[in-house]
Amino acid sequence: MGKETIQKFVPDVARAVVDEYAAEVTSLPTTNEGWLEVAGDFEARWNLPHCLGGYDGKHIRLQKPNKSGSLYFNYKQFFSVVLMALVDSKYQFLWIASLAR
Repeated sequence: MGKETIQKFVPDVARAVVDEYAAEVTSLPTTNEGWLEVAGDFEARWNLPHCLGGYDGKHIRLQKPNKSGSLYFNYKQFFSVVLMALVDSKYQFLWIASLAR
């Protein structure tokens, strides 16, 4: 299969997978009680009061997209998109996002 063909369907397949399974692997609290439970778990498990999650990001290296200029060029001197995640005290994902433009 050619590169051009793959570039056409991979984003659609990735979006379909996220749409189908995101609710099964993430559970961002939607109520005050839910956030208080997350904070309570952090305090009980890690002695970190008032903590609502562990948050981090990762640069995912990519080839420069056509006609993107410096849009995806980062301070580490390569082209990338950023994957961000928020986890609870047990390392369960609360939120995942790709901060692509």
